[in-house]
Amino acid sequence: MDRKKIAFIFPGQGSQYPGMGLEISNHYPAAKETFLRADDLLGYKISDLCWEKDEKSSHEKLRTWLKHIRDRFHLAFLDRLQEKLHKRPLLEYTRYSQPAVFTVSVACLEALRQELRGSGHRLDFDLTAGHSLGEYTALHAAGAFDFEEGLLLVKTRGEYMQECGDYIENAGLLSILGKTKIQGVETICQKANVHIAVYNNEYQIVLGGFDENLKHAKQMVEEMGFKGIPLKVSGPFHTYLMKPAADRMRAYLEGRDFTIMGRPVVANTSTRAIADPMDIKNELTDQIFRPVLWKDSIEKMIQNGVGIFVEIGPGKVLSGLINKIDPDLKILNVEDRQTLGRAAQELIQLSSERSV
Repeated sequence: MDRKKIAFIFPGQGSQYPGMGLEISNHYPAAKETFLRADDLLGYKISDLCWEKDEKSSHEKLRTWLKHIRDRFHLAFLDRLQEKLHKRPLLEYTRYSQPAVFTVSVACLEALRQELRGSGHRLDFDLTAGHSLGEYTALHAAGAFDFEEGLLLVKTRGEYMQECGDYIENAGLLSILGKTKIQGVETICQKANVHIAVYNNEYQIVLGGFDENLKHAKQMVEEMGFKGIPLKVSGPFHTYLMKPAADRMRAYLEGRDFTIMGRPVVANTSTRAIADPMDIKNELTDQIFRPVLWKDSIEKMIQNGVGIFVEIGPGKVLSGLINKIDPDLKILNVEDRQTLGRAAQELIQLSSERSV
């Protein structure tokens, strides 16, 4: 098969890092404008949380701003986190990390659009997908909703998931890493009473459940020669324990209007290429409490002729995961000025080849 199709892919929670999006915003007005629009809509400066490399400083800036606008509810939430901040930075909390990663990813997308337009080309792709939270960015890129609507959706999702995780307590995720293909996961799940939350590839699988059960699973995993790493998340995402958050999200989505997309999005939970608004709403509900089938999603795109993947947003997590699935693929990424420049040149070249 002649694999010339291009897929844009977008990262999810866990890809965030202090200072993300700053350089690209300093060089591309379209990216900076994205952050300014996010600040206005959220009512706090998500730009400070993303751009500030000093965690203590970003926390103080946020607190000062909330006092200025007299947001007592949000200040009370920060007070509840105060005792935990010495262990985890604000960007690791779902309420903040999800809007932050979405905003940075869209800023990178808009910067790429600006760069291509300046060279007389347009932003174009054949398929798109996003990892968990990143699915919202993929839907935005495909035209399901505009940036403001997407940010409101992500903000709501993050709050529902944070609140559900806080209510459950003592539950989370465990990443299994293997130098060889991981086997026996079903047995581990059955014996430890945990569940597959994310199937990234044959060398990385994420399990979810209660902490005590995950400890048992970790012991079993390590006895099998694999590595088990507890993840710093706010709950057992993508497992049945998150059903209350999914139910709240379903009710919220009923009142939202989406557009039929111009490009299909490969869904996390079904791996189907979706474009219809009803399918979008079902997917955004299901992906909160059902497993993310990333490996199957990538393989579905490869089967449909995709040979070039462009990861747009903070980090290169997805690039590494895809390389494990098929090392012969061309993988680009866009997260700063340098990577954007390389990706733009490649996309312009690919566009010329495809038009011949």
